[in-house]
Amino acid sequence: LGLPDMERNWVVPATLRAVRIIRQEKIDYIYTTCPPYSVHLIGLLLKKITGVKWIADFRDPWMATGPKRTYPSCRLSVKIEQWLEKKVIQNSDIVTFNVESLKEKYKSKYNEQPPSKFVFIPNGFEPGLISKYDALEKYDKFTISYTGSLYVGRTPEPVFKAIKKLAEDGVIDTNKIKIKLVGSCNKIDGIPTSRLVHSYGLDNTVEILDTVPYSEALEIIKKSHIALLLAPTLQYQIPAKVYDYMGLGTKVLALTDEGAAADFVNSTGVGKAFRSSDINGIMEFIQQSFHNPESLRFQRDALISNFSLKAITQSLVAQLNGI
Repeated sequence: LGLPDMERNWVVPATLRAVRIIRQEKIDYIYTTCPPYSVHLIGLLLKKITGVKWIADFRDPWMATGPKRTYPSCRLSVKIEQWLEKKVIQNSDIVTFNVESLKEKYKSKYNEQPPSKFVFIPNGFEPGLISKYDALEKYDKFTISYTGSLYVGRTPEPVFKAIKKLAEDGVIDTNKIKIKLVGSCNKIDGIPTSRLVHSYGLDNTVEILDTVPYSEALEIIKKSHIALLLAPTLQYQIPAKVYDYMGLGTKVLALTDEGAAADFVNSTGVGKAFRSSDINGIMEFIQQSFHNPESLRFQRDALISNFSLKAITQSLVAQLNGI
């Protein structure tokens, strides 16, 4: 049922339409990006039918790092999808990845392919879009904000534990701190988030807001003192919102296991990553950030040259010129 994903019915009509467009408009290159993985099957068919140059982009891993964790699968479906992924790698002209470690994983698995075929191009942010928020002031209360959904193990509970312990130790006054959860955050593993908040005595500290437009989410993060990133078990993925946080200049508190997300947050200096079990580390980070606003600064301008969308597009163009 999930082979390769729930969007598979799109493959045939999309391929037929794309063939017509490629021939009418004399398209030279096509770029497919997954998930959904069905998109790469469209790219594979178009390559076979039209011979167009094809860039296959992996925002997330498909099969090289193990079976897909959010889709139903069985032994037969895994074998079929491994074969499909191999065909995608073999037939594409370039395979791009937004995480260096994921690129290396695929290059190692498909080592019969030329190493130059596997290319790392990071995600990024648009300075022109982000700059309009530069004049915004921080909230009066020290604010930690999360924007997104609470799913697949994502939970802000470690932050609740840290804040409660800091309050009990007399280090932080909960009347001077605010936690904003913005988006699909009403439940955590089927339990109402408000119930969990109440169990930590943080009813007046935590604010749960419905989904807001993207522009408003950026405004909330810019006005916050800390941007919360929940990225458990992401060994080969970096959530795109990290780049927005970077562009906005808001320090990141990442709750994530060892892997690409943790490495990125720590190595760029945009924040600090902790395991969810490291309550003492989370406490120390919040305490320092609360009492020393200077610790929340990082060299945003120095990152623009590597992570602006213009710089990233130039990298892609150089790869296209190479084929």
